[in-house]
Amino acid sequence: MTISVATLMVFLGVIHVQSSLSRPVGGTVTVEVHLVPHSHCDAGWLITDEDHFRREVRVALDSIVASLSLLTNPTYRFVWAETIWLQKWIATSDNSSVQALRTLVQSGQIEIVGGGWTMNDESVAEYRDVIEMITTGHEFLRQQGLSIVRLGWQIDMLR
Repeated sequence: MTISVATLMVFLGVIHVQSSLSRPVGGTVTVEVHLVPHSHCDAGWLITDEDHFRREVRVALDSIVASLSLLTNPTYRFVWAETIWLQKWIATSDNSSVQALRTLVQSGQIEIVGGGWTMNDESVAEYRDVIEMITTGHEFLRQQGLSIVRLGWQIDMLR
């Protein structure tokens, strides 16, 4: 399937278009696009943590775990960042769902990136708070036997 760069950018919601791609007259340009399905669930931003978890995060984690567990293609993956929500989800989920999450993490289909308790803000973050956020999240993951975080992750660096 051939899709234009402009169509792809509109589809992905890109609002700033750079016209730096050039192609020979009558030629084509091949663009490799990597889509990374990922979480970005701010804790305590617009609504309470409990409302956010109940309305959105629980539904997302239930769907991600169920969908990836049913798919027969192990190359389908999801990236999760915020450990606070994993703690709430594990505490309120049945054992089979939690085991499915662990299996998906161990197989690499769900990758926990960053691993902080939440994703800290960069604009006025004090370094001790950043260290505490990451340490708390990593300690929880270690206690749960979920993962060794291999990658840092910061999805809203510039606002």
